[in-house]
Amino acid sequence: MKKVLFATTALVFSAGFAAAEVSISGYGRFGASYDSSKSGDDSKSWIEQRLRFNIDALTTTDGGVEFGGRLRLQYDNRDTAAGRTTNTAPALFYVSYGGLRVEVGNVNTAIDSDPLIYNSEIGITERSFGDPRSNFWTYNSGSYGTDNRSGIYAKYSIAGFTAQASYIDPDQVSDAHPGADLRSEQSVAFSYETGPLTVSTAATWNGAGKKSNTVWYAGAAYQFVEEFTAGLNYIDEGYDGTRNGADYSDLGKTITLYGTYTIDAVSLTGYIANNDADDNKSDTVYGLGAAYDLGGGTKLLGSIERGYGSKSSDTSEETIAQLGVKFNF
Repeated sequence: MKKVLFATTALVFSAGFAAAEVSISGYGRFGASYDSSKSGDDSKSWIEQRLRFNIDALTTTDGGVEFGGRLRLQYDNRDTAAGRTTNTAPALFYVSYGGLRVEVGNVNTAIDSDPLIYNSEIGITERSFGDPRSNFWTYNSGSYGTDNRSGIYAKYSIAGFTAQASYIDPDQVSDAHPGADLRSEQSVAFSYETGPLTVSTAATWNGAGKKSNTVWYAGAAYQFVEEFTAGLNYIDEGYDGTRNGADYSDLGKTITLYGTYTIDAVSLTGYIANNDADDNKSDTVYGLGAAYDLGGGTKLLGSIERGYGSKSSDTSEETIAQLGVKFNF
């Protein structure tokens, strides 16, 4: 009887797996990081580490509609004790057909999914002082904590044109932040690609749930030759500080010029950015990164950047340097 039960159970599970696709992907990265702005007992250098697993499940109906979901498992060891985490992300669900994809749950957001907004990033942690300084929600790789956040995201692509929209409700079940006046976040993004040219624009309202935290973005990139691509991004940043409007601080406007040159297995990316926020010690920052393709989805990465510094915290323009390896699987 036990043998029959085991065989029946195995048949049920094998039938389930035959009807769906389950895959695991992700990446690992490790290397040395340095930040000159660290002070006191904080070390200026540390070993950067991350291991990420994406578990994706997909099934397709007889009519060709795809239903799927994702769980993310991730370990981080960064520059602070709080940055040493092991997380299981909240679930993402999606349905797609043709050029339309709709997500529910721990969703991507429209502005964060813009194809150009992060193109100046360099180094093993894929960062840049030319990135948005503003606060807005993204797909969350860790726990929500006390939040009961949930969202919906839609993306439609046709003939080089892509439109995206997202809506995030920070307290869909109950008010987890009494007195904080959290708002729902709305985001849209539009992009168009034709030949060597890509242009995009995006906006977010009530970014990260902060009232009146509005972010506007526009960018363009052009591939001049096969080896060289350059781009320009403009971000009218939002606000930072408490959720009491009187205490908000303006994060200014950011303009970033970047370019990537690739020859054989070597890629060089450089950027220069300007931000006019009042708290900056310097309005101009820059960075240079190099990547060497070792094959098999593995790259050796190095970078060096100079940051804005801060008047209020009396922080000089920081120097950030990284050297390490990233491998995809």
